[in-house]
Amino acid sequence: MIGRLGALADIVGPAPAVRPAAAGAWLGMRGWLLLGVLAIAGAALLLPAARAMRRRLARRRLRMLSGTLRAHAPERDVAALLPRVWSELRRAGVPAPQAWPAPARVLRQRLLYARRAQPDVLRALLDELLGR
Repeated sequence: MIGRLGALADIVGPAPAVRPAAAGAWLGMRGWLLLGVLAIAGAALLLPAARAMRRRLARRRLRMLSGTLRAHAPERDVAALLPRVWSELRRAGVPAPQAWPAPARVLRQRLLYARRAQPDVLRALLDELLGR
């Protein structure tokens, strides 16, 4: 038996398997946990910034509309603009009409219940609410 094993001595066996590199700190459960925490923190920082930008853009659009009404008042159909104005006011963060100052509430009533809404009333309402 030993003779047979001796005859096989000149055959080279396979090299030992290479051990895989140790897993870094970023791989595995800790890495996923860190990624989740960073994603939540990023969302917590980005959502208020996006909300503030949305308010600023809505206020800018309302100011542009006020300027357009000032320049081209007779040509504008105010009744067609009102739904857009109400939604832009909500986006701009303007509180509900019940919390508006009394002059703004009167102007809103004039817009809602007039037979033909006047552009100067809408412009005055926007100036009152946006602080011009």
